[in-house]
Parts: sequence; structure tokens; C-alpha cells
Amino acid sequence: MGKAPFKEYVDIKARHYPKDRVALVRGDQEITWKQFAERVNRLGNALKKLGVKKYNKVAFVFRNGPEFLETHLAIQAFGAVAVPLNYMYSHLEYSFAINHCDAVALIIDQDYLEEIEKIRSELSKVKAFICNGNNLPSNWIDYEELIKKSSKRKVNVKGKFSEFDEALICFTGGTTGRPKGVVLTYDNFISNLEMTTTFLASFLPPISEFHEEKFAKNAFQRKMGEVMDSMGMGAALVDLDVETLKGKSLLLITETSKGVKLPPLTMTTKTDDDGTEKIKMFSGMPDFKTDLKIYYEIGKQIRSTAKTFPLAYSRVGRLKMLFPAIKRLITGGIKLEGDKELRSAVIKSMLSRKVEILTPSLYMPPFFHSAAYVSGIVTWILFGQPLIFPVSKKFDIREILELVEKQGIRSLMMVPTMWKRLLEYPDINKFDLSSLKVAISGGSLFRGKYKKLLLNLLPNALIIDGFGQTEMSPIISLRLDATPDQVVERSIGHEIDGLEVRIVDPETGEDVKDGEIGELWYKSVTIMKEYYKNPEKTKAAFKDGWFRGGDLGYRKDGDLFLVERLKECITSGAEKIYPLEVEEILIQHPKISEVVVIGVPDEEWGSAVRAVIIPKKGLKPHQDITEEEIIEFCRGKMASYKKPKTVVFAEEFPISPVGKVLRAKVRDQYGKPNL
Repeated sequence: MGKAPFKEYVDIKARHYPKDRVALVRGDQEITWKQFAERVNRLGNALKKLGVKKYNKVAFVFRNGPEFLETHLAIQAFGAVAVPLNYMYSHLEYSFAINHCDAVALIIDQDYLEEIEKIRSELSKVKAFICNGNNLPSNWIDYEELIKKSSKRKVNVKGKFSEFDEALICFTGGTTGRPKGVVLTYDNFISNLEMTTTFLASFLPPISEFHEEKFAKNAFQRKMGEVMDSMGMGAALVDLDVETLKGKSLLLITETSKGVKLPPLTMTTKTDDDGTEKIKMFSGMPDFKTDLKIYYEIGKQIRSTAKTFPLAYSRVGRLKMLFPAIKRLITGGIKLEGDKELRSAVIKSMLSRKVEILTPSLYMPPFFHSAAYVSGIVTWILFGQPLIFPVSKKFDIREILELVEKQGIRSLMMVPTMWKRLLEYPDINKFDLSSLKVAISGGSLFRGKYKKLLLNLLPNALIIDGFGQTEMSPIISLRLDATPDQVVERSIGHEIDGLEVRIVDPETGEDVKDGEIGELWYKSVTIMKEYYKNPEKTKAAFKDGWFRGGDLGYRKDGDLFLVERLKECITSGAEKIYPLEVEEILIQHPKISEVVVIGVPDEEWGSAVRAVIIPKKGLKPHQDITEEEIIEFCRGKMASYKKPKTVVFAEEFPISPVGKVLRAKVRDQYGKPNL
């Protein structure tokens, strides 16, 4: 019997953590790790009984919440592949995605029942229809009843199964009007998190600044150290108290599972601004005499530590930790030097450490997006910090602020549009947001204007701005800002450790010089396995082993800067919208002759969709064909965020010598916000 990688981390926590250790919170509802694992097992066993097998695809539609997580893990528990779908899809989009991924089961929330019912007869491959709700139609299986009546025995995978097996299919927009199913493995996601964590650790203040006054004055490095401390990174390495470590230092040299050595970390004590002595993390080798050096190599780094830390909470777990630790001491995997007291404390700590990563996190972007998936779900699965969920199904700024204040949220992830709304909330100064240390953004470009406002609002917080795409699992680069004066417009930071970037002229395939715009190409272990059932597009996405990212950008002073999507993707809020997808619907309108969809600058959303239309001959704009009519025509045929916000009318389009409409020139002519 094999073990599903993500489910294994959950099972370890459920078995060894205290019974009351909380995993999830929504309103007054608190779910412990043991309760969560039991529900996952029950649902997993139920799906198996319904005929779902290893490697089968199971589609599901939920908003962020316990149901999303337990469904996702139950599917993966016995080796099936989870396919989370966008809850903003129309019935036509659901029909394509569910059929294309070959889903044999569909699990949804009642909110989406009406849309699914419209196309249920088309879903011939789906054998089990499961819904979470009340007063369901008789041809739907009740989600809660299914869990209640199923066995709670642990679910495992039959036969071999590993981190290199398929974990997920994420649908992303396609320039041909059809979304593409991106196939990602467990290793893709865990590697991305491991590489990101390594990258963040490299921003710790260098040990050379230990004795220097500039350490206290460097806001960026101070905040970075506080972030690592608050997220449990210090405790995650070795559990020593201040008195034991006082006057000494601890050197840690780690190695990833790929055999790549990471920058050494040094842990020592330093007096803080408030006069208290605290354990601090630094990067680099110490440049002063130490009483202890530990060369602590971690074979699988995050993966192994995530499986090890919970063991310290149970007697059985501590015994499991004992023998590997003794083996490492004997074989030299751990070298200790220094006085006996400190050496004994380190050994004792390694055998019984209890890592308390109890700082709550809140992730607002939908989990069906890969950015929120790796930042929220994968981080939670490995590190085990409590996840907080809003009760409201709509984005409610007041509720978010209340949760930060009440729950002491330490890490909050939102897309730029959400951060903008938070900043504009009239009563924001009435809330205590001092617990917030990490403000995470992603999904679209976070404009410098709003970053500066956010840093002024949250002087103790660090902004971590991620750039990526689904095919990369998803993080490519990170930008870290601690003070308003550090903000650089359109910078997406530096690529994460272990990921290679080329900036290439898309026509010649040659690398461009620094400062010149080109297409971003990547190499990494995090690159997708394939586009599901689309070998042509999979092959086209690669060139000489490099993944062609499709984004235009440039490098300056070591940082990457984003220009736009090579193929004219429109990003509105955090949603990616492809013009051809919208055009294919609009051209079906009986009064439209030709249509070009473009993005226009928008203060609220970053970009807004505009349809530029040539009416059929003889029809007068604004009389025989109107803006309101066109927008209404889109209702129910596409997700709401894809609908044009404005419509303008044209007599003709600029075309190339071969008769192709020149979209860039259309945008130049009709792309002004107040046209």
C-alpha cells in the first residue's frame, strides 16, 4: 500500500498532535486535525465505494472553506486526481471542463446546482453526482449524509505511489477560447514551496551585521527576521531557549533533497530594541568565535521536517524520532562541538522538540487558483498553522478586518484589487491590525501606489508580492518590500532559488540584453507535467527544454520587470481573461459583424474588458444596437468577470497585409479609459 503525499502529512498531524489542536476555523466552528482527518477518510472511503479508482479524475466546486480542503484531500487520499473548478464558471464552461478532464465524479456546493443542472445530461462520464446542501433533488447524493454513513478507517493508495504522481489538474484560460487543463504533480507543488522558503531565508540579515548598529536601523532585514521568527522558522530548526544559547551561536548547514546546499543559517541571541534578549536568525557564516558548530544536514528539508515535528507530541512519535537521530550522530550527519551543557541541550531538543507554528493565516484568493493553492493549502498541509475562513460568501472588508483583529492573523493573502478595497475602507483605522506581519499579494500586478499606502498603514508588516503562472506550480519570482521608499513600480522581484529564467526575443529565440523586453522562459522542477489531452499545445509550450512563459518583461539591476502578456491576456482583479474567449461568444450576437476585445486601464480592477464592435450593415450604433444589449447578451454565457464592462463601436479595424486584425492598433485607438 502506498501513501498519498499530502494526505500523509495530515495523518501524521492527526495522530500525534494533541486532540484539541485546531486546524481550521470558520466563524464559531473549530475543526481539529483529528476531526479533519476523520472526515477526509470518510469521504475518501465513500468515493471508493462509489467506484472512483486510482488515477480517476474527480471535479469539485467549492468556495474556500473546510469543504474544499476535505474534498480535495479525500480525492487524493487513494490516488485519484483532484480537479478544482472555478465557481464563477457558466454552465457552458462547466460542461467543457468536466467533460474534458474525464471526471467520473462531481462534488459541488448547492450554490452551483442550478448551473450544473443545465448541462447534467451532457456529463456522460460522471457516474456520481454529490452535493452539499439542503432539500436536494433525488438524483443527487447528499454530501453530509455520505460522510456520516461512511467508514472512518484510514484511506491509502493501492500499489506504488509517489510525489511524482499527478496531484491536480488546474484549468487556466486559453487563447483559443478553451481553457487548458494544467497537470501538476505533488513534487511540483512541494518543490515550489521549498524553493520559495529557501529564497526567503536568503533575505535574513547577514551575520556580519551582528555587532553593527545598522542591523537595528535596516527595516527590511529586521522585518525579514521577525517574519521568519513569527512563522516558526527559528523553532523549526532547533528548540533552544535564550538562556541556553546566550553568548553562543548555532550554525546550521542544510541540504535539499536534490543535493543542493543552501546558504548556512546562524542562530544566536541579541538584545532587542525593547531591552529583552531574543534568539535571532542570520544568514552566512559567523565572523566571531563560537562555542558550538553544528553541521546539520537535512536530507529532505521541508518534506522530512514536516513529517518529523508532530512526532514530538506523542510517546510513540518520540520513539520514532530517537533511532534516526542516534544514527545521524553515529554516522556524522550531526556534528556537535562545545560545552557539555549546550551539547546535551541540542541532543535533547532534537529528540523532543515541539514546534509551535500556531500563528493563524487567512487566504482570500480562491483555492482553485494555483497561487492560493500553494501559498495556502500546501503551506498549511506541511507547516500546520491554523487556517481562518470568513463566514460571508462575498468579499466583505469589514469581516476581514474583524478577523485580523479577533484571531490575531499573522499572514494575510489578497489580490491587489482586494488590498485596494481594504485601503479605501472608511473605518479601517478603527481596527487593531498590529498582529499582521506578512501581507501577501499575487494574481496580478500590485501597483506601487497601493504598496506604499499599505506599508504606511501596516508599518510592522512586510509585503511579499509573488509573480507566477499555473504551469510553474506557480511561483516564479518574489518581490519583498518593507518600507515605502523601497517600492519599485512594475518590479516582480527576483526568481526564486532553483529556477532559471531567460529573457528571449520571441521571434529569433535569442537572449536579449538587460533592459530589453523579451519573453520570459523558464527551467525548473516545478514546471507542469503537461496540458491534459493536448499534446500539440504541450509541445508548443517548450523550446529546447525551456518552458515559454508567454509574458513580456525585462531585467534591470538583477530584478525582473513585467510588461504584459505576449498573447494579450487581460488581467482584471486577479482573474485572467483571454480576448478570443469572449469574442467567440460575442460574435454569435445577430447584430455583430466583427468584434475585438481589449483591456483598458481601470482604477478599481487594474484592467477592464472592453468590446470594440462593428455592427452588421445598416444598423446604427446606440440606436439599433446598444452597449446595454451587448453586455446583457453575455449574461449566463461566461463568468461574470469576463463580461465587457464597456462597449464602443467602430466602422472598420486596422488589418495586416494578410488580413489579420491588428489588436495592438485597435487597443491604441480604442483603449483610453474615458473613451
